[in-house]
Amino acid sequence: MDIQVVYDQKIVKLLSRSWLFNFVPFLDSVFIAGSLALGNIHKNSDFDVVIRTADKRLYTSRFFCLLLFSLFNWRRGIDSPRDGFCFNCFVAGNGQLILEPRNKYGRQLSDNLMPIEVFKSYAAKNLEKLLIGKSGVFLEKFLKHWQLRRINKNLRGFIINDNSRIILNDSRAEVCLYSKDILK
Repeated sequence: MDIQVVYDQKIVKLLSRSWLFNFVPFLDSVFIAGSLALGNIHKNSDFDVVIRTADKRLYTSRFFCLLLFSLFNWRRGIDSPRDGFCFNCFVAGNGQLILEPRNKYGRQLSDNLMPIEVFKSYAAKNLEKLLIGKSGVFLEKFLKHWQLRRINKNLRGFIINDNSRIILNDSRAEVCLYSKDILK
């Protein structure tokens, strides 16, 4: 199959599913990254995305993003990379969107990020209003603690090597591993 046809089919599928981002609270912007942004796509490519969230709400936004896309079965899994969203990079506030700047591939990815238009839904706006004060701060701390424990537990099944990127702090949550690096 022609690569342009595959690219067009992938873009149509990604955009037809991107409406779900409208329901994620504290989400500021979404960018297409990876093979789709670079144009070197194949029929089994997933949808790599970089998410920018509101400042001090990274783990809340990440939680709702993963939850919603999992409910629709639109999240990439280790055994099913095809047509799933790969949420391996969340950046809070005005954090740098640069991916893996230490090498040429990372700089090329960062230079080719493609924005997806997101319109915040009424439900997401109301949830944000509900979580503005102390309850939102508490939820963010709880979700950060819970997600970091889950990530660390899940990392035990992977071989961490030079191709891996793991950055987990208040301004960036980036976990990029490769399924071929799974321990047998």
